[in-house]
Amino acid sequence: DNNDLSLWFSEQTYKISKENVIPFNTKPIINIKSAKNEYESFQLVLKPKKDLKNVLVDITDLTCSSGIIKKSDIDIKLVDYVNITEPSYSSNYIGYYPDPLVKNSLFNVSTDENQPLWFTVYVPDNVIGNCTGLITINPENSNQIDVLLKLQIFDFSLPKETHLKTLFNIRYNILNFHHVTRPSYELDQLIANYYKIYASHRISPFLYAKPFYYSDNEIKVNLVNDNLEFNYNDFDAQAENYFSDDTNSYKFNVFTFFPYFASTESSYFGYERFSEMHNKLFKQYLSNVASHLQQKDWFDKAIFYLWDEPRPEDFQNIIVYALLIRNINPNIKIASTVMDIEAYDELKDSLDIFMVHTRIFDEDKILEKQGQGKDVWIYHTGNNNEMPYYIDIPAIETRMIPLIAWKYDIKGILYWATTYWETKTGYNFNNPWITPKDEWGNGDGFLFYPPCKEGYCDETNYDITPSIRFELLREGIEDYEYLYLLDKTIKQANQQGIDTSKAQLKLDSINNMIKSISEFNRDTYYLDNLREETAQEIVNLQSQMSYPSPDGLGSGGGIGAGSEKCKESWNCTSWSLCRQDNQTVRACIDVNNCGSIKDKPITNLSCVYVQSLVPCIEDWQCTEWSMCKENKQIRECIDVNNCESSLNKPYEINSCITEEIPYEICGKTCRISIGIVVIIGLILILSFTFIRFK
Repeated sequence: DNNDLSLWFSEQTYKISKENVIPFNTKPIINIKSAKNEYESFQLVLKPKKDLKNVLVDITDLTCSSGIIKKSDIDIKLVDYVNITEPSYSSNYIGYYPDPLVKNSLFNVSTDENQPLWFTVYVPDNVIGNCTGLITINPENSNQIDVLLKLQIFDFSLPKETHLKTLFNIRYNILNFHHVTRPSYELDQLIANYYKIYASHRISPFLYAKPFYYSDNEIKVNLVNDNLEFNYNDFDAQAENYFSDDTNSYKFNVFTFFPYFASTESSYFGYERFSEMHNKLFKQYLSNVASHLQQKDWFDKAIFYLWDEPRPEDFQNIIVYALLIRNINPNIKIASTVMDIEAYDELKDSLDIFMVHTRIFDEDKILEKQGQGKDVWIYHTGNNNEMPYYIDIPAIETRMIPLIAWKYDIKGILYWATTYWETKTGYNFNNPWITPKDEWGNGDGFLFYPPCKEGYCDETNYDITPSIRFELLREGIEDYEYLYLLDKTIKQANQQGIDTSKAQLKLDSINNMIKSISEFNRDTYYLDNLREETAQEIVNLQSQMSYPSPDGLGSGGGIGAGSEKCKESWNCTSWSLCRQDNQTVRACIDVNNCGSIKDKPITNLSCVYVQSLVPCIEDWQCTEWSMCKENKQIRECIDVNNCESSLNKPYEINSCITEEIPYEICGKTCRISIGIVVIIGLILILSFTFIRFK
């Protein structure tokens, strides 16, 4: 806060209106937390007391305990607003809603109006501990303000592979809006830009083996003398970018293939559906493509998207198609969106993947399909009673979609369009900057905005303008990966005989949070705490485990159930910032007070010291308290900022009353003591009996 400008912080799962009041609680720094290989977002809100001109926002590199997060890994965007003149639901208010995220450049802010800034920090795998950096707010007509940013890194990485499948369609109408032609180098560059942002959000676009919407990089199929000829050269070159494990690959986890879209087309190369020649060519296509995908190791990512939203009168065609496909290759996964309740039973033998519209979501039916070995996906459209993709709904609704998928073991999420910028009556554009509502609701069918607010750009423009809703999807998918990782870690720890009851309770918390797909705890603070506690359980279990075997089930070489020794249980603070002696340190304590250090984790690492330009503020972190021993508990505390002062250092010794040591901790000693007591007791009983007998 200064004479001209107030600043305040907000987590990402809030939509900040232009009129939101400044929170009462104030802190001198921004604190965020993240795992490695994660994108962590937050908002810094400007509220000026006078009009500010040409405001420049920048950030330094983040200096970490070990390593540096470069400013190139930190994205800054301006939160823009769209005017909602007709609400999606009658209970919603009209006015300006935050949603578009535009690139950071000089901007003006009006008096008493909020201007949120959206920061996204990517945390790479090669950094450790705590990081600090400086955000600068520099208006042309006021003094510069510096804001200290602090990042605490959880000591684990999110998986590189994304375990929730997604298909989010990019529509081809983007060409005119970006002022590119087809085919062209400009188009390839534009699509690459969209795919990069998709990949960074762990979301897969609708990818087709035939056809790719935007380029000639498809499987070339020609009919020659009543037989099909195939050319995979262009497709393979493009597909390597989509699916390979190479560092630069998008690592998309699913794509679709089919010779033609059966729900809108009834012939193949002019031969009518199910005619003798049609069936011959259909078999040739599927056999050849499936074999090629298997050779390339892409087959497991492929699904045959047979039909879109079939009606009951379409079911018979699907059944016949499925029989054809099963006879050609029974391992091909057949999928269809379904929005009629009858499809659960009528198509039970025809579909491998039921993409269920949420309006017919039935928990019993879902469990039945999963029990039959089917995969279930979910999708939403604008005619939902509850539509989590609308602009004028709370932010947590969008973030919760992947968590709902976790709760019900849903394997994938489909969304019909992320760039639906035209009307349904033709290809005349409906500009979402001006008219964000279609016939269903605000934001239906688009999660990106055209690069030019007026509509079509006058020249080629490669800028991608995502929405807050698209960012919230990534946040939810990363929530999903936290739960996936905790679940996997629990299974590994169980193999090594480690107590996982506390971690399992945390994993179960998500089920308690969600009552149905539309009824769940909407407290953002609760969700953020649950995520942090999930991270703590992952760190706690991993610190007790021996390294897992390559199959992910654990080596079995850790502390086993029934061990007769005291089980060391080490708890550590975060890593400190790098000291001038090029060392980063942390404190670790055995909370079971075993008196041994056999399994003690390392407490110092080499690093490269970089002098920080920001003022040093003590930040003490402590281990958990040890068990009570000799009427005292101990812990170790460390200033992770290495300020070389101890003004605010917490106490490290606590009085307590020593209780009897539990059996599972003291092991053999307790067993010997109990045995002696039992023997003495038996002697006394026998002596007493003998005396009475005499």
